[in-house]
Amino acid sequence: MTAASRIAGLTPTQFWTCVASGIVFWFLAALFCRFAAPAGWFGGLGSLLLFVVALPGLWAAVVVTRRIAGLSASQLFPGVSAATMAATLCDGVAITWVPSLYGGVTPGLAPAAAWILWGAGAGMLIALLMGRREGG
Repeated sequence: MTAASRIAGLTPTQFWTCVASGIVFWFLAALFCRFAAPAGWFGGLGSLLLFVVALPGLWAAVVVTRRIAGLSASQLFPGVSAATMAATLCDGVAITWVPSLYGGVTPGLAPAAAWILWGAGAGMLIALLMGRREGG
């Protein structure tokens, strides 16, 4: 494969696998918000706990994405960035036009959306640190 046929250092198959992974993990997070927001889990101490508890899940999502896409240490950050790109695009569209996915326009929508946005950045940070630790 030539360098010109790569997308951000990934083969097209790796890139699209990462994009699909990002969409799947975003959808799972959105469904979690759909049930957690109306239950009052977001806000105050609840939000803090959800941010902390999300870290192992984000680490697992990075590991799963890496495995299914066959990413090397140096491809980990670009791959997770592709996944995050897809997830944040979906999130912006859904919050704007399909807020019912998150349980509707309620006071819990903003904290739930912030949690997903924070998760996008935290997942990228995990990928960056994991790749650097492995010499990528």
